[in-house]
Amino acid sequence: DLLKKNKEFKVINAALGGSRIEENIAILKKLLQDKHDIKNLILISVYNNRTYGGYKKNNYINNLKKYLQAKSLAFYILNHKITKLVAGYDYGFGKEKEWLYDKSKHIKRKDETKIMYQEFYNICKKNNINIIIATMPFNIPYSIIELRNYRNIDERNKIEKKIDSNKKISPSEILYYEMYDFNEIARDFAIKNKISLIESVDLFSNSNNEDYFIDMTHLNNLGHFKYHQFIKEKLKKFL
Repeated sequence: DLLKKNKEFKVINAALGGSRIEENIAILKKLLQDKHDIKNLILISVYNNRTYGGYKKNNYINNLKKYLQAKSLAFYILNHKITKLVAGYDYGFGKEKEWLYDKSKHIKRKDETKIMYQEFYNICKKNNINIIIATMPFNIPYSIIELRNYRNIDERNKIEKKIDSNKKISPSEILYYEMYDFNEIARDFAIKNKISLIESVDLFSNSNNEDYFIDMTHLNNLGHFKYHQFIKEKLKKFL
């Protein structure tokens, strides 16, 4: 709209909003239909499990909370802050609550994600858009020593073994497990299709990220600045 009203206005870069890759696909199609000139796109590995949909908790109150978290980012962030304050797990005292986990939902989402990666890539290829894939950064409390390295396949497999043994797991464990898998999908797709890859996950691995995140997956202003500087330097190799 701004471009239509003011010819002096120029877009240098923009983002495809949306918490799921299918939303990004829909927005990309709409932009192309409207004849927007898109030359380069960075697709950051997708992850959308802010309600921990795989947990086997089906009481009314939990379902209502899951619904509100899915519909409102503000409610999600408020709930995270309250949980963090009560549990105290970000600071090394207290213990995260644990639940059983339904692995089948995670497998289904991974399969869907692989299909949509291909669709996104096909659209870009058809329209001569250069695509760059980036793994997604995330934040696990630094006090959980065994999960500090965000690319440790052994820790990922330990968590899966607990799931397969029908043992309860914590929010940090499920975040690690799912993020590892979704970043691996992004990594494999980039390698398979000879697409440039940025390992964003390494920026925050093995470090205390309390100052950079508002929760487990969303960066604050300082985090966005740090990530911007990181991406800017990486893009010099590809553009």
